[in-house]
Amino acid sequence: MGNSESCIDCPKKVPKSVKALDKWTKVEDNQYLCQDCLCKRSERVRQEEEQQREEQYRIEAQQQREREYQIEQLREQRQLVEQQQLEEQRQLVEQQQLEEQRQLVEQQQLEEQRQLVEQQRLLVVEQSRLKEQQQLEEQRRVEEQQRLEKQRQLVEQQRLEEQCRLAQHHRLEEQRRFVQQQRLEEQHLEQQRRSEQQSLIGKNQNRLIVPGEQQLQVEENQCTQSNNYLNEEIRQYETQRQLQNQQHFVNYQWLAQLHPLDIQQQLLRQYMNCENQALQQRFNNIQVTIQALSNWKTQITERRKRIMQLRLEIEYEQAEIEAKHQQQLQMVQMRKREDEVRQAEAKRLLERQQQIIEIKRKEEQAEIEAIHKNKLQLVQMRKREEEIRQAEAKRLLEKQEQICERKRKEQEITQRVLERQRELRHADHIVLNQPKIIQTTDKIPVKFLSIRDNTQITLRSAIEPFHILFTKLIGKPEKSDELLFMLNRESIFTKDITSSNQQHPNHERFNCPELFDISVNTILRCMTFVERQFGVQFEPYLIHDHMKLKVIPRKFLNKTSRPFPILILGKGLVCALYKEEKFLCELIARKLKTLIFHQDFKSAAYSIPIHLSQFVQSRLTHWIENAFIAKYMKVGREYLIKDDDIVPIDFESTGVLEIDTKWGDCLHQF
Repeated sequence: MGNSESCIDCPKKVPKSVKALDKWTKVEDNQYLCQDCLCKRSERVRQEEEQQREEQYRIEAQQQREREYQIEQLREQRQLVEQQQLEEQRQLVEQQQLEEQRQLVEQQQLEEQRQLVEQQRLLVVEQSRLKEQQQLEEQRRVEEQQRLEKQRQLVEQQRLEEQCRLAQHHRLEEQRRFVQQQRLEEQHLEQQRRSEQQSLIGKNQNRLIVPGEQQLQVEENQCTQSNNYLNEEIRQYETQRQLQNQQHFVNYQWLAQLHPLDIQQQLLRQYMNCENQALQQRFNNIQVTIQALSNWKTQITERRKRIMQLRLEIEYEQAEIEAKHQQQLQMVQMRKREDEVRQAEAKRLLERQQQIIEIKRKEEQAEIEAIHKNKLQLVQMRKREEEIRQAEAKRLLEKQEQICERKRKEQEITQRVLERQRELRHADHIVLNQPKIIQTTDKIPVKFLSIRDNTQITLRSAIEPFHILFTKLIGKPEKSDELLFMLNRESIFTKDITSSNQQHPNHERFNCPELFDISVNTILRCMTFVERQFGVQFEPYLIHDHMKLKVIPRKFLNKTSRPFPILILGKGLVCALYKEEKFLCELIARKLKTLIFHQDFKSAAYSIPIHLSQFVQSRLTHWIENAFIAKYMKVGREYLIKDDDIVPIDFESTGVLEIDTKWGDCLHQF
């Protein structure tokens, strides 16, 4: 279509001289396209592109829908898988929890058995140790007593010895003083005698000694000096002679070596002559001296005779003085004998005192022996008492074993109850819309009201066995959907349950006769069986005339245990009666604090804004108390619970409902 003379798309001819290129478009060599055809072709191309684009959009939308459908299916499948996984995980967690609880119970049982065995072993070891310790203590006490006795005897002996030593010391001191006094007296007498003798000798010497006597003494002294001088001269002469002999002998030997023998003999003779002459001269001198000395000695002897006569006279006078002194000495000896007699008497008195002390010591020793004998008797009595205590401890141990066996049975029953409670529903209509967090606790120590005493007792260990036994008595399976027994911990009375005007707070809910299908006697038979098996005691009550509490008279099997106040409502429903609700408020508050999240989003079940966290924490317990106040009737403050709402009634008892009134006790929070 088209050539070099016409348009490609239309028969319009191309001018020979193409000048207006804006109206014609050259496509190829010698091929042109007019403006109209170009516009048509552009429009057609645009429409085709739009169609293709729409088709592509349609295909993409279909693919998107298919993908979304597949994604939705995958999501549903994934949700199913996740639900299955969650279910499996939940079942697995429940199985694990059951297994853990079972293992925990087994471990507790094993631990209790081990503790029991360990306690028995420790008790036996402790008893043996105490016995050994008592024996050692007794032996130590006896040894200590013996040691103290020996020490006391030793101290007593030392005291006696000290007394004897002191007495001996006093006696010796007296003797020493007496001897010293005698010696002083003797010295005094001797001094007197000497003074008298010297005075007499002085008188005699002054009377008898003449000047010649003095000359005689001088001559005697000179003679003695001459004898000494002569002896000294002889000694010097002998010494000098020996030295000269030695010198001559040396000279002779020297000359003998120098001269011949005849000359030596001549020299020797000369030496001997010289020596003899010297000796003769010395001898003559000595003879003269000896003759002079002999003359002096004769004179000295005569004078000595005269002196001896004078001395005899002096000795005679001294004898007279000695006689006087002897008389005085005899008097001193007499005094000494008298002192000895006095000392002997004192010694006898001291010996008598020692005998008295010895008698007292023996008496004290006898008293100590008697005390020791009494102590031994006391020790024997203590041993017998210890044997009695050991027998009592053995009986207590056997009783403890029985109690442990009973606890083990109770734990088995409790485990079965816990396993069954996970599969049963809770009767919320009886609890009056109270939170279920109380049922998650295992044991709650509460204060029961008893006519005799108020004591704290754990209720669950006694009530849960009753639950299982009661379900068997009425013929219901353990996995029944109907909860035939319930621990209603919210049944609280602020006044004494034995009062006649006490009104049950929920009496309108128990007016239906169908709740009393199960006989009260069946529940009482179950209580009797539990009391016999587990050693507990129940005190059952009934609601009489829908207004008052009435106790059921019955004979208690276990008089030693505390009774559990139980309210029988009918159809297997019972509840525990409590005196105070304060412990429940604190328990609920602690549980709620663990569930509340203080944050700014509402994904959690209980979410509180952060800026109100401190206020909620401080007021939570008060709100729970107000909830209990709103639930029950009190004098002057009456409320009505209608369709799960709290509606106050006028305080003046006019019966007017104050719906828009601002309440007290923070009840508007509910």
